[in-house]
Parts: sequence; C-alpha cells; structure tokens
Amino acid sequence: MDTTVATMTSSTTAAAAANFQSELGGLDFGILCSMLLVALGIGLFYAWKDRHENVHNYYFGSGALNPITIGLSISLTMASAYTVIGVATQTYFFGLVICWFAVANVISQFIAHAYYIPLIRRLNLISIYEYLEKRFHSSVRSIASSLAILNMIMFMGINVYVPAMALNAVTTLGLNTAIMMTACICTVYTAIGGIKAVVWTDTVQAIVMISGQICICLVGIHKVGGINNIYESMERGGRLNFWNFDPDPTHTYSFWTVCIGMAVALSGATCADQSTFTRYLSCKSTYDARKANITAMIPNVVIMASAVLTGCIVVTYFEDCYPVFDGQIQKPDQLLPLMALKICTGLPGFTGWFISGLFSGALSTVSSGLNALSMLVMEDFIVVRKPNISERSRLFLSKCLVFVFGTVILAFAFILTLTETTFIETFMTISGTIAGPVLGLFTLGVFVPWANTKGAICGQILATGFGLWVGIGSFVFPKTLEKRGLLPVNWEGCEGNVTFPPVTPTYNTGLPDTLYALSPFHYVLMSVSIVVIVGTVVSLLTKPNNPADMDPKMFCPIINLGFLPDQINSFFRFGVPQLVEDLGEYKVAPPEGSDVSYTMASITSLTGSRDNRHDDNSC
Repeated sequence: MDTTVATMTSSTTAAAAANFQSELGGLDFGILCSMLLVALGIGLFYAWKDRHENVHNYYFGSGALNPITIGLSISLTMASAYTVIGVATQTYFFGLVICWFAVANVISQFIAHAYYIPLIRRLNLISIYEYLEKRFHSSVRSIASSLAILNMIMFMGINVYVPAMALNAVTTLGLNTAIMMTACICTVYTAIGGIKAVVWTDTVQAIVMISGQICICLVGIHKVGGINNIYESMERGGRLNFWNFDPDPTHTYSFWTVCIGMAVALSGATCADQSTFTRYLSCKSTYDARKANITAMIPNVVIMASAVLTGCIVVTYFEDCYPVFDGQIQKPDQLLPLMALKICTGLPGFTGWFISGLFSGALSTVSSGLNALSMLVMEDFIVVRKPNISERSRLFLSKCLVFVFGTVILAFAFILTLTETTFIETFMTISGTIAGPVLGLFTLGVFVPWANTKGAICGQILATGFGLWVGIGSFVFPKTLEKRGLLPVNWEGCEGNVTFPPVTPTYNTGLPDTLYALSPFHYVLMSVSIVVIVGTVVSLLTKPNNPADMDPKMFCPIINLGFLPDQINSFFRFGVPQLVEDLGEYKVAPPEGSDVSYTMASITSLTGSRDNRHDDNSC
C-alpha cells in the first residue's frame, strides 16, 4: 500500500480551500444553542440571586460549594475541547503511546492531593502566588503571577479557538463568527455570575461533554465495523506502540516523555494554577477539597480514554486517505469534527451533541480562567498597592477585569486562525517556557527550606531564559520526522485532486538534533529542574536560610508517612520543625525532651465561621 508521512501542516492551496462543509441539521443547532443558552441562563440566575454579594462570594462562593460539583468543574477545565480534539489527533499521528496521558494526569492530581491542597488551604490564601511572597519576596510573587497570567491567556485562547474550528469544519459558519460567539457568551456569564455560575455551568457541561464523547465512540465503532477492525487498522498503521520505552528524550512520544514529562507539565495546572485552586478554596474544608480532587480524576480518565478511542476510530475511518491531501479539511485538528459529521449523517442531533460537548469543555476552561485572571490582577497588582479599596469598588473592578481579559483572549484566538499547525506540541513548548519556572518556584519553596530569595530569583531567570533559547531553537530548527515519531498516512484512497503539503526542512546534526530536539513534554521538567538546582546552589552560596528558624506552615516534607519510623519522617523535614494540629490550631512540635510548644497560627475558615477541628491540613 502506498503511504506517505504527514508533515502535520496544510497548504493553503485551492484544494485545501475547498474544505468539506455541510450545514448541521435543525436539531443539531437546537442542541448547541440550548447548551449555550443554559450556560448564559445560569450566569443570569446567579447574577440576580447574589446581586448583593461581596468579593469573597464572587470569587469563592463563600467557601461552601459542593465537592462533587467542584470536582466535575475541575475535570472539565483540565480535559477540555483542547484535550478531546488534540489527543484524538495525536493518536492518529503517533499511536497508542498517547494513552500514557491518562496516567500522567492521575500522577499530577495525586501530587496536588498529597502536598499542595493542604498547603494552600492552611495558609488561607486568595492568590496562590501570595505564597511566593510569604516564602521569598514580593518581587517573586509579581514575576510568577505575570507569567501565569500570560500562560492562562494563551491556553484559554486555544480553548476558544478549538471548538470554533470544529464548528467551522462541519458548517458554513465562519471561523471568526464562531470564535466571537464562544468568547462573548463565556465572558458574560462569568462576569455577572462569578464562581457559582462557573461551577454549576461546568457541572451541566461535564455531563454534555462526557455523554457526547461516549455517543461518538459508540457510533464510530459501529460505522467502522467493530473493535476488531479498529485493532487491525492500528496494527497495519504501526500504531500499537503503547509499550514504547525509548529512553531518548529527543523522541517526542514515548513512555518517558508522555507519562513522566507530561505528569510534571500537568502538575503546573494541578499544583500551581490559580483557576484550579480557586475551586479548591471554594470547598468547606481540606477534606472536601481532597474529595473534589479525587472526583476530578474519574471524568478526566474517562474523557482521556474516550479521546484516545476516537483517535483510533479516526485512524480506521480515514485509513485510505488523509483528508488534508484531497482538501476535505485544512488543518489536522479538523479530523475528528469531520469524522463526527460523516458518521452521524442520518442520525439527527448526534453531531450537534458532540459539538456541544466540545463547546462545553471550552466554556468551562475559559470561564474558570477568566475568574482566576480577574482575581490575580485584583489581588496581586491592585489590592497590594491600594489595600484600602472599598468592597464595592473591588467587586466592580473584578467584573470589569473579566470583560477586559475576555477581549484579550478573543484577540489571541483570532491570531490562532493564522497558524497552520496542530496546537498541543506548540502550546507545550510555549507553556513549558512560561509555566515551568513558576512550578519550579513552588517546588523550591515547598520542599527546599534553605532556599532563599536570591536563589529563587536566579533560578527563575535562568530557567525562563534557557527555556526561551531552547523553545525558539526548536521552532527555527525542526527535528527530524523520525524523532517526532510521525507515523505513515495513506493517500491512494483519496478522490479527486491530491495535493501534498510542503515538506519542512529538518536538521540532524549539532544542537538541532540534541538540545533543540528535546521533546516539548520535557520542557516543564527541564525548567523545574533548573529552578530547583540553581536556586539551591545560589542559596547555599549566599547565606542559606536556617531550616530550624523557618515557619513550618510554609513547607511539606517529601515523605511523611505514619507507619514509618520517626527518624525517617524527621529526616525528610530537612530540619524544619514538625507542624502539628491541635483543636483547630497549628503548633510547632516541642523539641525532643521538652514539653513546651507555641502556637504558630490559628485556623480560620474562608467564611470565618467554620469548625476546623476535624479538618486535616497536613501534607
């Protein structure tokens, strides 16, 4: 069988311009519009219900939201349209090695569960980057918050663009119109409804998204002739590469790059992201926050697994013709929407339900991000300079900031329409450069008690600079197709004129084949490692902190297991005094042989009235 290797870019030739489009049926549009109107209606409801709310209620729902709905909200934010389409596309090009994404997701959630949720909650923070000010210096907080804002804008821009691109692929609705519709609806209900509107809309959207994924999987399996046909097609295409343990870090996809590298990358979202921790801080207790964390894992794995399965169905359905070659679509990321439209022909409502699921994921991610962006700017840049600003002014400015960032995200989504590449690798490269150093600062602060401000700043600057150098180098000098891991796609079954995309020159010597060829999934791991190593070395050279004098609330021992001997647990505190909880108060454990202890801080709830005596905030 004749095959060719896809370059994952598409030319803007006449053939590609004649992309496959077909109007959705009335029921399809009805389902999509209903989902969007429900989201807007929830925002309007909470705008009316909480019309006399304060800032704390706007951001955190008075710290009394249900952990199950919080968990569904978090899961949909992490496994959005970006995941559904992106993972399916990557499975088409790179095979079943993508399955390790699900494992990476669980690992990152566990890290948040074990360390960061109790840490942030016991410090009773509003902006999680306030931790960096308490631990290091206000300048570290400002730098990290700025980088986080930039990263969130890019990520949310992608999530506005993805469902709009999908809708554009299967209808005659213009791409810019679809982008405008998504961004405007999301901005309005987030601005007027606050976190309650975000969480309850996410709950409805989670049901829509998961059920849409399941429907498309069931219909797809039937259309391609069953699981056996899918397995045989994957085998013919060399895509049964789940057990790929190639240790070469320059190979884009292997167990190590996807499972380990991606686990660290996702930890940036689960452990050092404001939008995620806004939801955890909206729970009544640390116990509820951890329950929300566990709840989020289940739909995350379901969505990830279904995305891989739909990718396998795409492989089988388009086995004889990669539809970019004959101009059915313009971009690789339109493969799944195109297949959904084709296989659901004659099934009214199915395509609309699937597209609604994509929009649900996008709205969830963007609404959560808008809420967090507003909070970050307010708390990290306005309140710190004008602490006496009135409650009413804070609430008004918070809502205005949502509209401002909604406009910025809309503009970034428009910029994405000018690109021709898939978005997962590109975003991981950029995000690794920006978000990696932020996660590195948290890692340094939480686990290395002797690290000081000079070490943190030097590590952050060096990691960001090094990441930019490697990231730009990877764009200028693309790696070879072998290292990218692209698998062959067919063209002999294509109908009409076949147009092959131009082949991008690649490099296989020197830095382009080593450092610049590093898998983008390792970028965050690289940045975190640089911050921790450089931060530790610089701190040791410039008067390190004395762990015995440090506030133990700011740290988490790497290992703290009740069944281990005290000597082992004590070793992993690295000299930081032990923190114990006694009837709602944190106390430093007395030195050995002494019966003296002193109170470090009393626990207060987000509302100021919660009984914390049974809330475990230990790492």
